[in-house]
Amino acid sequence: MYKKLLFLSLFLTCQLAMYSQCAMCKAGAEQSLERGSTAANWINYAIIFLMIIPLVLIFSLYMLHKHNQNKNQNEISS
Repeated sequence: MYKKLLFLSLFLTCQLAMYSQCAMCKAGAEQSLERGSTAANWINYAIIFLMIIPLVLIFSLYMLHKHNQNKNQNEISS
């Protein structure tokens, strides 16, 4: 029970820190838009690009695990 409570408190603390950083990025992007810069328009595309790589890696590891699991079950049943 103690470990779960510790994990929950650490998770909530990290989440608050990340939320404040997002606000800082948003404020910086809004200020650059007010100045006429078009670079802030690309911030959403950059976020999507940065998230694609970890998602593809996680999905491929999951698919590899499922493939190996099915292969092992077929060898055992044979």
